[in-house]
Amino acid sequence: MSDSDRHVFAKEVDELVRNFELLRPYKRDSSAKFQQAKRDLDGMVEKIRVQNDEDRETLIRLRLRFTSLGTAMARARANDDRGVLYEINRELHEIPIRFHGIAAEMVSMAADINKISGLVIEQ
Repeated sequence: MSDSDRHVFAKEVDELVRNFELLRPYKRDSSAKFQQAKRDLDGMVEKIRVQNDEDRETLIRLRLRFTSLGTAMARARANDDRGVLYEINRELHEIPIRFHGIAAEMVSMAADINKISGLVIEQ
């Protein structure tokens, strides 16, 4: 998956995972740094889940907008309003692109949650 397909927290996730893996040898010592790294990962999972919920709502709104544009297009055709038709066609083209971009980010977020969960469970 390219970096452009990853979500807004991707770099932060990579940094937290790297820090956690570096501190893993010290887990037996219950080092404060290791415990903080673990809390940081837990916090990141929560941030990702909140973002995922927001993205899910955005996808629902985009789907509804896409549907409503079909009705608007029928009206614009009936009124022979070429300007409105042009705008509707532009938006009909942009919505799937945005939709699939957000969906790809959500897949990336799920993969990062799984990666973080695996790290924390392993320790």
